[in-house]
Amino acid sequence: MYPNPEIFGYTISWYSSFHWLGVLVAFVFSIWYYKKHQQLNINIAQFVGLVGVLYIILMIGGRLAGLAEAWLKTGTLPALSILFEGPWAGKFRWCGSLLFTIILLPVLSQKVLRIKQSNYLLDLLALAFCALTIFTKQGCQFSGDGCYGIVTDLPWGMFYPYGAAPNLLPVHPTPIYDSLFHVGFFIFLCCYDGRRKKQAGETAFIYFVGVSIFYILLECIRLNPEVAFGITLPQLVYALIILSSVQYFLQAQSFKIFESSKNIGDKAAEPTWF
Repeated sequence: MYPNPEIFGYTISWYSSFHWLGVLVAFVFSIWYYKKHQQLNINIAQFVGLVGVLYIILMIGGRLAGLAEAWLKTGTLPALSILFEGPWAGKFRWCGSLLFTIILLPVLSQKVLRIKQSNYLLDLLALAFCALTIFTKQGCQFSGDGCYGIVTDLPWGMFYPYGAAPNLLPVHPTPIYDSLFHVGFFIFLCCYDGRRKKQAGETAFIYFVGVSIFYILLECIRLNPEVAFGITLPQLVYALIILSSVQYFLQAQSFKIFESSKNIGDKAAEPTWF
């Protein structure tokens, strides 16, 4: 939407700047949440391993979803070297990151990193992801990279004259819708997590299902290509996230392995996605 600013002759990318800002906010919030609740018992080695594993999961999931969408749009795949670049390089879809997180992170955190409180970890990450998205979506808004919506005659329709995909007619500013939703959802999740949560894992369940429903609806006014029967790739992935979340919740309830939020860490057993 706006040209990239220049400072002392150096061009600053809106897209990268907002992504790094979101990462910083999410990291600071995670540290605050951890210190406030003191319910995740990990050492330095586990922390470093968790950061590395989480980064790999997010990048692989987001990149594979981005490559699949690029293939649907153009019929060709970008150079596979993009798999080793950061999300600011483009061809990155958050839906893939979320799907890989809920499928792989509980297993890897328990089996590889020996972190017992995977439910609590998912609650923490759900809140951090929500805060992260508030800022990263504004990277799309300011850069005008084409993640806006369809043409609209509503008074708040916007033009995106700069960036990789400029438009000629006013369109839905879906990145703004996205950020506003996550602001409200973040406030709701924080209130629920602090006052109403009875079992570890509830906040994560609400987050994954809630954002999936939101994005499935948002896709109705976006420009992503259809996979089949009018369904886009993000809608399909978010439907899988909902199914995985429900399966996880039912499995946890069936085996009584959701723990009280007041007794997290007392038991060694934690639910997995398998």
